[in-house]
Amino acid sequence: LSIGHRIGIGFTLMLLVLGLVVAIATIGIWYIVNSAEDLLENNRLRTMLIEREVDHLEWEEDLYLFATEVQIHTLNIPLDSTDCKFGRWLYGPERKLTEAKIPELIPLFKAIEGPHELLHQSAKKIKYTRRNIDHNLPQFFINNALQHALWLGNLAIEIKNRSILDQTQINYENCPLNKWLGSDHGREIIANWPADSANQWSLLRQNHAALHASAQSIMMQIAEDKTNTTEASNNLNSLFIGDIMPKFYKVIESIDILQKTVNSDISGGNQASAIFHTESSPNHMKMQKLFHQIREVVDKNTVTDEKMLMLAWKTLVLIMWVGIISIFLAGLMATRLQRSIVLPLHFLSNQL
Repeated sequence: LSIGHRIGIGFTLMLLVLGLVVAIATIGIWYIVNSAEDLLENNRLRTMLIEREVDHLEWEEDLYLFATEVQIHTLNIPLDSTDCKFGRWLYGPERKLTEAKIPELIPLFKAIEGPHELLHQSAKKIKYTRRNIDHNLPQFFINNALQHALWLGNLAIEIKNRSILDQTQINYENCPLNKWLGSDHGREIIANWPADSANQWSLLRQNHAALHASAQSIMMQIAEDKTNTTEASNNLNSLFIGDIMPKFYKVIESIDILQKTVNSDISGGNQASAIFHTESSPNHMKMQKLFHQIREVVDKNTVTDEKMLMLAWKTLVLIMWVGIISIFLAGLMATRLQRSIVLPLHFLSNQL
Protein backbone atom coordinates (compact mmCIF):
# COMPACT_ATOMS: atom_id res chain seq x y z
CA LEU A 1 0.00 0.00 0.00
CA SER A 2 1.11 3.52 -0.65
CA ILE A 3 1.87 5.93 2.15
CA GLY A 4 -1.30 7.90 1.43
CA HIS A 5 -3.43 4.77 1.69
CA ARG A 6 -1.79 3.80 4.95
CA ILE A 7 -2.38 7.28 6.40
CA GLY A 8 -6.01 7.18 5.26
CA ILE A 9 -6.58 3.76 6.82
CA GLY A 10 -5.01 4.95 10.06
CA PHE A 11 -7.23 8.00 10.35
CA THR A 12 -10.29 5.92 9.42
CA LEU A 13 -9.56 3.44 12.17
CA MET A 14 -9.09 6.30 14.65
CA LEU A 15 -12.44 7.79 13.67
CA LEU A 16 -14.11 4.38 14.08
CA VAL A 17 -12.61 3.99 17.53
CA LEU A 18 -13.70 7.53 18.45
CA GLY A 19 -17.21 6.77 17.18
CA LEU A 20 -17.26 3.60 19.26
CA VAL A 21 -16.34 5.58 22.39
CA VAL A 22 -19.07 8.15 21.65
CA ALA A 23 -21.64 5.37 21.03
CA ILE A 24 -20.80 3.56 24.26
CA ALA A 25 -20.97 6.81 26.26
CA THR A 26 -24.28 7.83 24.64
CA ILE A 27 -25.95 4.45 25.17
CA GLY A 28 -24.73 4.25 28.77
CA ILE A 29 -25.93 7.76 29.62
CA TRP A 30 -29.25 7.06 27.86
CA TYR A 31 -29.80 4.00 30.02
CA ILE A 32 -28.93 6.01 33.14
CA VAL A 33 -31.32 8.85 32.20
CA ASN A 34 -34.08 6.38 31.27
CA SER A 35 -33.61 4.51 34.54
CA ALA A 36 -33.70 7.80 36.46
CA GLU A 37 -36.99 8.74 34.76
CA ASP A 38 -38.46 5.32 35.62
CA LEU A 39 -37.28 5.73 39.18
CA LEU A 40 -38.92 9.16 39.50
CA GLU A 41 -42.19 7.99 37.93
CA ASN A 42 -42.38 4.85 40.08
CA ASN A 43 -41.52 6.85 43.18
CA ARG A 44 -44.33 9.28 42.34
CA LEU A 45 -46.68 6.31 41.86
CA ARG A 46 -45.59 4.77 45.14
CA THR A 47 -46.01 8.07 46.97
CA MET A 48 -49.46 8.53 45.44
CA LEU A 49 -50.53 5.03 46.55
CA ILE A 50 -49.33 5.70 50.10
CA GLU A 51 -51.19 9.04 50.17
CA ARG A 52 -54.41 7.41 48.90
CA GLU A 53 -54.07 4.64 51.49
CA VAL A 54 -53.67 7.28 54.22
CA ASP A 55 -56.67 9.17 52.79
CA HIS A 56 -58.79 6.02 53.13
CA LEU A 57 -57.55 5.45 56.68
CA GLU A 58 -58.75 8.95 57.58
CA TRP A 59 -61.96 8.33 55.60
CA GLU A 60 -62.60 5.13 57.56
CA GLU A 61 -61.93 6.90 60.87
CA ASP A 62 -64.54 9.57 60.04
CA LEU A 63 -67.01 6.84 59.07
CA TYR A 64 -66.33 4.92 62.30
CA LEU A 65 -66.90 8.00 64.46
CA PHE A 66 -70.14 8.80 62.64
CA ALA A 67 -71.38 5.22 63.03
CA THR A 68 -70.54 4.90 66.71
CA GLU A 69 -70.47 8.36 68.32
CA VAL A 70 -73.93 9.85 68.99
CA GLN A 71 -72.58 13.40 69.38
CA ILE A 72 -71.37 13.46 65.75
CA HIS A 73 -74.25 14.47 63.51
CA THR A 74 -72.66 14.92 60.06
CA LEU A 75 -70.70 12.67 57.71
CA ASN A 76 -68.43 14.77 55.50
CA ILE A 77 -66.74 12.13 53.36
CA PRO A 78 -67.15 11.20 49.65
CA LEU A 79 -69.79 8.47 49.47
CA ASP A 80 -69.43 7.53 45.78
CA SER A 81 -66.47 5.34 44.88
CA THR A 82 -65.65 7.64 41.94
CA ASP A 83 -65.58 10.82 44.06
CA CYS A 84 -62.75 10.05 46.48
CA LYS A 85 -59.16 10.83 45.42
CA PHE A 86 -58.25 7.19 44.90
CA GLY A 87 -61.47 6.55 42.96
CA ARG A 88 -60.78 9.46 40.61
CA TRP A 89 -57.30 8.01 39.94
CA LEU A 90 -58.54 4.41 39.68
CA TYR A 91 -61.13 5.28 37.04
CA GLY A 92 -59.05 7.95 35.30
CA PRO A 93 -56.53 7.96 32.45
CA GLU A 94 -53.45 7.77 34.73
CA ARG A 95 -54.33 4.20 35.66
CA LYS A 96 -54.20 3.16 31.98
CA LEU A 97 -50.75 4.73 31.58
CA THR A 98 -49.51 2.92 34.69
CA GLU A 99 -50.91 -0.42 33.48
CA ALA A 100 -49.26 0.07 30.09
CA LYS A 101 -45.94 0.61 31.82
CA ILE A 102 -46.33 -2.18 34.44
CA PRO A 103 -48.77 -4.84 33.10
CA GLU A 104 -48.43 -6.85 36.33
CA LEU A 105 -50.59 -4.20 38.03
CA ILE A 106 -53.64 -4.83 35.81
CA PRO A 107 -55.12 -7.74 37.85
CA LEU A 108 -54.34 -5.96 41.15
CA PHE A 109 -56.10 -2.75 40.12
CA LYS A 110 -59.03 -4.84 38.92
CA ALA A 111 -59.11 -6.73 42.23
CA ILE A 112 -59.16 -3.54 44.34
CA GLU A 113 -62.22 -2.16 42.53
CA GLY A 114 -64.56 -4.62 44.31
CA PRO A 115 -63.73 -3.92 47.97
CA HIS A 116 -63.39 -0.21 47.19
CA GLU A 117 -66.93 -0.10 45.78
CA LEU A 118 -68.33 -2.19 48.68
CA LEU A 119 -66.59 0.08 51.18
CA HIS A 120 -68.32 3.15 49.77
CA GLN A 121 -71.66 1.33 49.58
CA SER A 122 -71.37 0.49 53.27
CA ALA A 123 -70.84 4.20 54.00
CA LYS A 124 -74.09 5.00 52.17
CA LYS A 125 -75.90 2.35 54.24
CA ILE A 126 -74.51 3.79 57.46
CA LYS A 127 -75.53 7.32 56.57
CA TYR A 128 -79.05 6.17 55.65
CA THR A 129 -79.42 3.98 58.74
CA ARG A 130 -77.91 6.21 61.37
CA ARG A 131 -79.88 9.30 62.36
CA ASN A 132 -78.99 12.00 64.86
CA ILE A 133 -80.04 10.58 68.21
CA ASP A 134 -80.40 12.11 71.64
CA HIS A 135 -80.21 9.11 73.97
CA ASN A 136 -81.90 11.12 76.73
CA LEU A 137 -85.11 11.51 74.72
CA PRO A 138 -86.71 8.14 75.68
CA GLN A 139 -86.46 9.02 79.39
CA PHE A 140 -87.58 12.58 78.62
CA PHE A 141 -90.75 11.29 76.96
CA ILE A 142 -91.44 8.85 79.81
CA ASN A 143 -90.98 11.60 82.41
CA ASN A 144 -93.33 13.97 80.59
CA ALA A 145 -95.99 11.30 80.17
CA LEU A 146 -95.79 10.51 83.92
CA GLN A 147 -95.79 14.21 84.89
CA HIS A 148 -98.89 14.86 82.83
CA ALA A 149 -100.59 11.78 84.24
CA LEU A 150 -99.90 13.08 87.77
CA TRP A 151 -101.00 16.54 86.66
CA LEU A 152 -104.26 15.04 85.34
CA GLY A 153 -104.81 13.20 88.64
CA ASN A 154 -104.32 16.41 90.61
CA LEU A 155 -106.69 18.17 88.25
CA ALA A 156 -109.35 15.49 88.79
CA ILE A 157 -109.01 15.86 92.57
CA GLU A 158 -109.33 19.64 92.36
CA ILE A 159 -112.43 19.33 90.16
CA LYS A 160 -113.99 16.88 92.61
CA ASN A 161 -113.22 19.20 95.54
CA ARG A 162 -114.28 22.26 93.52
CA SER A 163 -110.94 23.91 94.28
CA ILE A 164 -108.60 25.73 91.94
CA LEU A 165 -105.11 24.68 90.93
CA ASP A 166 -102.30 27.22 91.04
CA GLN A 167 -101.86 29.05 87.72
CA THR A 168 -98.26 27.87 87.52
CA GLN A 169 -99.63 24.34 87.12
CA ILE A 170 -102.42 25.26 84.73
CA ASN A 171 -100.79 27.83 82.47
CA TYR A 172 -99.46 26.31 79.22
CA GLU A 173 -96.46 28.66 79.14
CA ASN A 174 -95.25 27.38 82.52
CA CYS A 175 -95.37 23.70 81.58
CA PRO A 176 -91.87 22.10 81.42
CA LEU A 177 -92.80 20.33 78.18
CA ASN A 178 -93.69 23.60 76.47
CA LYS A 179 -90.48 25.22 77.76
CA TRP A 180 -88.43 22.34 76.34
CA LEU A 181 -90.20 22.59 72.96
CA GLY A 182 -89.23 26.26 72.77
CA SER A 183 -85.63 25.76 73.92
CA ASP A 184 -82.61 25.74 71.57
CA HIS A 185 -82.08 22.04 72.22
CA GLY A 186 -85.71 21.24 71.55
CA ARG A 187 -85.77 23.23 68.31
CA GLU A 188 -82.57 21.47 67.17
CA ILE A 189 -84.08 18.04 67.88
CA ILE A 190 -87.29 18.95 66.01
CA ALA A 191 -85.37 20.44 63.06
CA ASN A 192 -83.41 17.20 62.57
CA TRP A 193 -86.37 14.90 63.11
CA PRO A 194 -87.19 12.28 60.43
CA ALA A 195 -89.72 13.60 57.95
CA ASP A 196 -92.03 10.60 58.28
CA SER A 197 -92.98 11.53 61.88
CA ALA A 198 -92.09 15.23 62.02
CA ASN A 199 -95.80 16.19 62.02
CA GLN A 200 -96.17 14.55 65.45
CA TRP A 201 -94.34 17.49 67.00
CA SER A 202 -96.97 19.90 65.62
CA LEU A 203 -99.75 17.60 66.85
CA LEU A 204 -98.09 17.40 70.26
CA ARG A 205 -97.92 21.20 70.47
CA GLN A 206 -101.58 21.57 69.42
CA ASN A 207 -102.91 18.83 71.71
CA HIS A 208 -100.75 19.98 74.61
CA ALA A 209 -101.91 23.61 74.25
CA ALA A 210 -105.54 22.46 73.93
CA LEU A 211 -105.21 20.29 77.06
CA HIS A 212 -103.95 23.20 79.16
CA ALA A 213 -106.59 25.53 77.65
CA SER A 214 -109.37 23.12 78.65
CA ALA A 215 -107.92 22.82 82.18
CA GLN A 216 -107.77 26.60 82.44
CA SER A 217 -111.35 26.86 81.20
CA ILE A 218 -112.68 24.39 83.78
CA MET A 219 -110.78 26.18 86.56
CA MET A 220 -112.45 29.43 85.49
CA GLN A 221 -115.84 27.76 85.68
CA ILE A 222 -115.13 26.54 89.20
CA ALA A 223 -114.02 30.04 90.18
CA GLU A 224 -117.16 31.65 88.71
CA ASP A 225 -119.72 29.05 89.86
CA LYS A 226 -120.13 29.21 93.64
CA THR A 227 -123.32 27.13 93.76
CA ASN A 228 -121.71 23.70 94.35
CA THR A 229 -124.83 21.92 93.12
CA THR A 230 -125.00 18.34 91.88
CA GLU A 231 -125.76 19.58 88.39
CA ALA A 232 -122.70 21.83 88.41
CA SER A 233 -120.53 18.95 89.62
CA ASN A 234 -121.92 16.69 86.91
CA ASN A 235 -121.18 19.32 84.28
CA LEU A 236 -117.62 19.62 85.51
CA ASN A 237 -117.19 15.84 85.49
CA SER A 238 -118.62 15.68 81.97
CA LEU A 239 -116.15 18.33 80.81
CA PHE A 240 -113.30 16.43 82.44
CA ILE A 241 -114.27 13.08 80.88
CA GLY A 242 -115.48 14.36 77.51
CA ASP A 243 -112.99 17.15 76.85
CA ILE A 244 -109.88 16.96 79.03
CA MET A 245 -109.39 13.18 79.01
CA PRO A 246 -109.50 12.82 75.15
CA LYS A 247 -107.00 15.68 74.81
CA PHE A 248 -104.76 14.07 77.41
CA TYR A 249 -104.84 10.78 75.49
CA LYS A 250 -103.95 12.63 72.29
CA VAL A 251 -100.91 14.16 74.03
CA ILE A 252 -99.86 10.72 75.29
CA GLU A 253 -100.42 9.25 71.81
CA SER A 254 -98.11 11.87 70.20
CA ILE A 255 -95.47 11.26 72.89
CA ASP A 256 -95.74 7.51 72.31
CA ILE A 257 -95.25 7.85 68.52
CA LEU A 258 -92.25 10.14 69.02
CA GLN A 259 -90.76 7.74 71.55
CA LYS A 260 -91.10 4.82 69.12
CA THR A 261 -89.26 6.88 66.51
CA VAL A 262 -86.44 7.54 68.98
CA ASN A 263 -86.22 3.86 69.88
CA SER A 264 -86.07 3.02 66.18
CA ASP A 265 -83.29 5.57 65.68
CA ILE A 266 -81.31 4.12 68.58
CA SER A 267 -81.71 0.71 67.01
CA GLY A 268 -80.59 2.23 63.70
CA GLY A 269 -77.51 3.63 65.42
CA ASN A 270 -76.64 0.15 66.65
CA GLN A 271 -77.25 -1.15 63.13
CA ALA A 272 -74.90 1.50 61.69
CA SER A 273 -72.16 0.31 64.04
CA ALA A 274 -72.82 -3.28 62.99
CA ILE A 275 -72.59 -2.34 59.28
CA PHE A 276 -69.22 -0.72 59.92
CA HIS A 277 -67.78 -3.78 61.67
CA THR A 278 -69.22 -6.37 59.27
CA GLU A 279 -68.89 -4.54 55.94
CA SER A 280 -66.78 -1.38 56.08
CA SER A 281 -63.86 -2.65 58.14
CA PRO A 282 -63.41 -6.03 56.32
CA ASN A 283 -63.46 -4.37 52.88
CA HIS A 284 -60.98 -1.74 54.01
CA MET A 285 -58.65 -4.48 55.23
CA LYS A 286 -58.86 -6.14 51.80
CA MET A 287 -57.93 -2.82 50.21
CA GLN A 288 -54.92 -2.44 52.52
CA LYS A 289 -53.62 -5.90 51.54
CA LEU A 290 -54.01 -5.05 47.85
CA PHE A 291 -52.30 -1.68 48.37
CA HIS A 292 -49.38 -3.59 49.87
CA GLN A 293 -49.23 -6.01 46.91
CA ILE A 294 -49.38 -3.11 44.43
CA ARG A 295 -46.46 -1.38 46.15
CA GLU A 296 -44.45 -4.63 46.04
CA VAL A 297 -44.97 -4.90 42.27
CA VAL A 298 -44.02 -1.23 41.78
CA ASP A 299 -40.87 -1.73 43.87
CA LYS A 300 -39.96 -4.83 41.87
CA ASN A 301 -40.19 -2.82 38.63
CA THR A 302 -38.28 0.16 39.98
CA VAL A 303 -34.55 0.60 39.35
CA THR A 304 -32.84 1.06 42.67
CA ASP A 305 -30.16 3.68 43.39
CA GLU A 306 -27.60 0.86 43.66
CA LYS A 307 -28.49 -0.42 40.20
CA MET A 308 -28.20 3.04 38.69
CA LEU A 309 -24.82 3.53 40.36
CA MET A 310 -23.64 0.14 39.08
CA LEU A 311 -24.78 1.04 35.54
CA ALA A 312 -22.86 4.33 35.71
CA TRP A 313 -19.71 2.53 36.89
CA LYS A 314 -20.02 -0.06 34.12
CA THR A 315 -20.34 2.69 31.52
CA LEU A 316 -17.34 4.51 32.96
CA VAL A 317 -15.19 1.36 33.06
CA LEU A 318 -16.18 0.42 29.50
CA ILE A 319 -15.28 3.89 28.21
CA MET A 320 -11.93 3.73 30.05
CA TRP A 321 -11.05 0.34 28.52
CA VAL A 322 -12.07 1.42 25.06
CA GLY A 323 -10.02 4.61 25.56
CA ILE A 324 -6.94 2.63 26.71
CA ILE A 325 -7.27 0.23 23.79
CA SER A 326 -7.72 3.18 21.43
CA ILE A 327 -4.57 4.86 22.75
CA PHE A 328 -2.63 1.60 22.36
CA LEU A 329 -3.88 1.10 18.81
CA ALA A 330 -3.21 4.74 17.96
CA GLY A 331 0.37 4.38 19.20
CA LEU A 332 0.85 1.15 17.28
CA MET A 333 -0.53 2.69 14.08
CA ALA A 334 1.59 5.82 14.54
CA THR A 335 4.71 3.67 14.88
CA ARG A 336 3.88 1.67 11.76
CA LEU A 337 3.14 4.83 9.79
CA GLN A 338 6.38 6.36 10.96
CA ARG A 339 8.33 3.37 9.77
CA SER A 340 6.42 3.33 6.49
CA ILE A 341 7.43 6.93 5.86
CA VAL A 342 10.95 7.05 7.38
CA LEU A 343 12.38 3.87 5.73
CA PRO A 344 11.65 4.93 2.12
CA LEU A 345 13.09 8.38 2.88
CA HIS A 346 16.28 6.83 4.22
CA PHE A 347 16.50 4.65 1.15
CA LEU A 348 16.12 7.65 -1.17
CA SER A 349 18.67 9.69 0.76
CA ASN A 350 21.23 6.87 0.53
CA GLN A 351 20.68 6.58 -3.17
CA LEU A 352 21.40 10.25 -3.60
